[in-house]
Amino acid sequence: MSSILEAERSVSPSLLKESETEGKGPKNILFVCTGNTCRSPMAAALFNHRFAQYGMKALSRGLFTHGDPISENAVEALKRYGVEETPENRYSQHVSANVDSDILEEADLVIGMTSRHALSLIISFPQFASKVLSFGNDVPDPFGQPVEEYLTCLEKIDEEMSKMFCSNG
Repeated sequence: MSSILEAERSVSPSLLKESETEGKGPKNILFVCTGNTCRSPMAAALFNHRFAQYGMKALSRGLFTHGDPISENAVEALKRYGVEETPENRYSQHVSANVDSDILEEADLVIGMTSRHALSLIISFPQFASKVLSFGNDVPDPFGQPVEEYLTCLEKIDEEMSKMFCSNG
């Protein structure tokens, strides 16, 4: 398993090049999955760990949530992967919440964890369609699986995030 700490890429976020040179580009990223207890909070925590230094911040929401806390296995996977919890990235305190117009308005970029999540967002919130996309490959849901499956999921998120945000991803 390649940890982000072991293989810290020479991060030159490709989606940030415009931001670095012209003061434009995405600053507020929103990750969206189904229940907002596994994939999207792990993605937001990993993103904040890797890209906060560029003045970016990620949040997460779900399409069908119940106010549940982040999965214990998600927290454990993040810790094993080397994502440190900080005052700015308190992922263990995350509580699931539904995506709504207000959070979509604030987001510069909205990333569905699967193409179906992205499509659902576009159908439900067509006014924000230009902000919505998904990773190149769907990220499978580890909900209810052992922590090893959460680590596999986190590796997939890291891989897809690198492709999207890093010039050498």
